[in-house]
Amino acid sequence: MPSQSKAGLAERAIETAIYGSRWLLVPFHIGLLLTVIALLAKSLQMTASTVSDVFHLSVKQVIVSSLSLIELVLIASLLLMVVFSSYEGFVSRLDGHAERKERLQWGSRVGFTILKHRLMASVAAICGVYLLERIVEGGNLQGSGIAWTAGAFVLFVTASVAMERFSRADH
Repeated sequence: MPSQSKAGLAERAIETAIYGSRWLLVPFHIGLLLTVIALLAKSLQMTASTVSDVFHLSVKQVIVSSLSLIELVLIASLLLMVVFSSYEGFVSRLDGHAERKERLQWGSRVGFTILKHRLMASVAAICGVYLLERIVEGGNLQGSGIAWTAGAFVLFVTASVAMERFSRADH
């Protein structure tokens, strides 16, 4: 019997360590949140620069600036989507706001499959906006650079659609 209790104690200790290791993800989440703050600072800088120089910029430059801001919004949204779903899925429930109206309705319903689809769709959208930005800019990418960007966009869209179809076939 003593060997069984030692084995049971060791098993509980290992399981406790494994279960507690989920908290090791928190610094990653904090890093992603700090990146969102950095993107916010960059978007404020870009907005201020565009607004202050609006009468000296061409329409093309204003459009490219707007597309860059859209890119930043999509990337920041993607980061927050990962933080919310990953934290709630692997670390702990976000119940500090349960009684408040700020509670996001989708937060607890985003599983791995839905997150995977949203990530792929977001990456495809970001790539599409980047491609459009490069096309509008004109000379910043050579023909082969635009072709590579367009190819990446088609690849992301195709992968996103394929993942969606395969997921529907599983259900």
